[in-house]
Amino acid sequence: MESFININNVKFKYEGSDTFILDGINTEIKKGEFTVILGRNGCGKSTLAKHLNAILTSSEGNIFIDGLNSSEEKNVYEIRKKVGLILQNPDNQIVAGVVEEDVAFGPENLCIPADEIRKRVDNALKAVRMYEYKDKAPYKLSGGQKQRVAIAGVLAMKPECIVLDEATSMLDPEGREEVMETILRLNREQNTTIVLITHYMDEAIMADKVIIMDKGKIKTEGKPREIFTDVSILKDSGLALTQSTELLYKLKKRGYNLSLKALNEEECAKEIINFLEGKECLY
Repeated sequence: MESFININNVKFKYEGSDTFILDGINTEIKKGEFTVILGRNGCGKSTLAKHLNAILTSSEGNIFIDGLNSSEEKNVYEIRKKVGLILQNPDNQIVAGVVEEDVAFGPENLCIPADEIRKRVDNALKAVRMYEYKDKAPYKLSGGQKQRVAIAGVLAMKPECIVLDEATSMLDPEGREEVMETILRLNREQNTTIVLITHYMDEAIMADKVIIMDKGKIKTEGKPREIFTDVSILKDSGLALTQSTELLYKLKKRGYNLSLKALNEEECAKEIINFLEGKECLY
């Protein structure tokens, strides 16, 4: 996969402050990749998210979005067309009294012709499976449905990348499942680059790459099966283990020779069964 986002030694502090919120960030996100960013509160995750569509620009270093330097004012408009940002509370992004009008808001501000806006709104609502709600008032929707409308509003602008800043944190389990199913489908079927900031480990295991941040720096990054094997880094970063890793870790501490690389309940069960049957570890 070709590179889409390049972050080169980025530092950021607010005007008048001596403290760097981001302190030397270096990483790359490839086109079509699903990346999850983890870290304790205050580690800089949300600040980094705002840099990815040029709401904030770095104090030092550079971020390139599809080759465009976000620090250059002339590139900001184009970058915001390429990267859509979805925030924690969908109510903060819904601006209209009817679902389809809300989804049309972004394309209208891009001065897209009316017939094209109609197509984009319909296609975006169908993509998030909310088309049948197009005439509904957003306030009548559930949290998960509102978040899917927010995603549709971003999709209607046809970005190449969607950044979700803890977009599932205020939702119930059903709403979280709805949103995750939507972004996974967009990633797998439409090759949309996804950057998801979350506290939920069960969301992180679905990613292509996981980045752990701490104190404004990247502590480690890699594939989920590699990251969640390193229990010491997870605990040191203030992160919970997945239920599968927690169980296997406790069994391993009791002397059972089990691999920690099982990511979900099904893999965990297979790993334990294999051990009980005297077979080799799966991972």
